[in-house]
Amino acid sequence: MEQSLSSIRDTHLGRMLLKLERQFTRQVLEKLASDGITGITLRHFVVIPYVDDKGIRATEIARQAGVSKQAVSKLIDELVDNDYLEIKADPADKRASLVFISEKGREFLQLAIAHTKNIEKKWATKVGEKDFATMKLAMRKILLNDD
Repeated sequence: MEQSLSSIRDTHLGRMLLKLERQFTRQVLEKLASDGITGITLRHFVVIPYVDDKGIRATEIARQAGVSKQAVSKLIDELVDNDYLEIKADPADKRASLVFISEKGREFLQLAIAHTKNIEKKWATKVGEKDFATMKLAMRKILLNDD
C-alpha cells in the first residue's frame, strides 16, 4: 500500500527536526512569557543563537542562518528596540557594526537556558533518559562532522 504524501512528509527527518525545534522553542517562549519576557517571538531565533560576547556582523548572521541580510536586519532592529541587543561600531572596521547581547538580553538568555534545561528534563522523562541522551549524542556527532 502506498504512503500518503502527508504521511511521507510527517516522517521525513528534516520535517520532524523542524517541527521539534519549533515545538521546543515555543515551549521555552511560553515559559518566558510567564516570567514577563515580552518582545521575543519564534522568528527572533533566526538571530539570537548567533550573537555572542565577541559581537557579530549582521551579514555573518545572515550567512550562517541562510536568510537575507534584510530579514536579519529587521529582526535585529526589533531586538534592539526591545533592548535585547546592542549595536556597536566594529573596532576593526569603523564603517561596520557589530551586534551584541545587551544586559537585558543576558537576563533573557539566563532564563531561557533554565527553561531549556527543564524542558529537556521533561522530554527525557517522556522518552526515557537513555534514549534522550542517545538522541542528543547522535545529533552532536552529526553537527560536528557536517561536511
